[in-house]
Amino acid sequence: MILNTLELNTFTIATEVIKNAVPPASALEITPDSRFRIAVEVWRQNLSDTKRYFDVTFTEYTENYGVITNSTNIPLETCTKEYFKDYPEIANNFDRLQSGYWLCPSMNTTLSMIGKYSSETYKENYLQVSACQNSTDPARPCASAEEIQNYFAQNQDFFYFTVYFSNTQINPDSKDYLHMYIEDKTYSMFGDNIGSQSYLYFSDYTVQTDQSIWPFSKIETKTGCLAEDLAVNHPFQTNINGTYAAFSIAKSSNSIVYTREVQKLSAVFSFMGGMIGAVSAVLFVIKIYTSLSY
Repeated sequence: MILNTLELNTFTIATEVIKNAVPPASALEITPDSRFRIAVEVWRQNLSDTKRYFDVTFTEYTENYGVITNSTNIPLETCTKEYFKDYPEIANNFDRLQSGYWLCPSMNTTLSMIGKYSSETYKENYLQVSACQNSTDPARPCASAEEIQNYFAQNQDFFYFTVYFSNTQINPDSKDYLHMYIEDKTYSMFGDNIGSQSYLYFSDYTVQTDQSIWPFSKIETKTGCLAEDLAVNHPFQTNINGTYAAFSIAKSSNSIVYTREVQKLSAVFSFMGGMIGAVSAVLFVIKIYTSLSY
């Protein structure tokens, strides 16, 4: 027990989920120093090919009570091993997974989120697969209408659209309580006459840990965002305005607070003192019983 306490392996934990009427501002940072990553795949399709069969775009929208007031394009580029260097499950299987076919936001990109659809200010990040337009990327022209039709037919008229992203798993009762991994279960299907709209919501988290085994406190605080649930898909019949599939990244109303405290030495000594007292009392009772019996 004392060894576990000295090694900071025993914690008292409290968890609180705060519901925010207006989700506060947060950001997902894609930088060399951060570990958040996101990528998009249309299964087995090289999205950097010189000939395009559909557009893949990433846009940040700012809205005022549901009315779009600003849109900013988020550049996408061919994913690299270096981009996923902190995730060996991708980097070590890069060629087998054909991850070079995927598209990733440029390094030093910030995905801002705030509010909800009915808020005065609402920001979401919108990944979209849509009908090919030459104006989207003049350097890579679209295939002809006939080629695109044949392309859909060759792929049985549907494609898998997958969004890979870093998510955080919190195990508050463990010494190493934060674990980041690549979520790969967020996907939908689209075709020439059917598509889907998906919504992924990120919650704030705060982990406050009292690391001191002594009577005074030594607080470490870590904050970030995590997706509590997988994306919610809403299929639609026939693509809307040329949209085959869309994926919205927005803010959840939840803020999760974990409070962790390592077991104090005083608690261990109190427990041991109580145990010694209990054992002494039992021995005393046995002694009295024995003396009265003989």
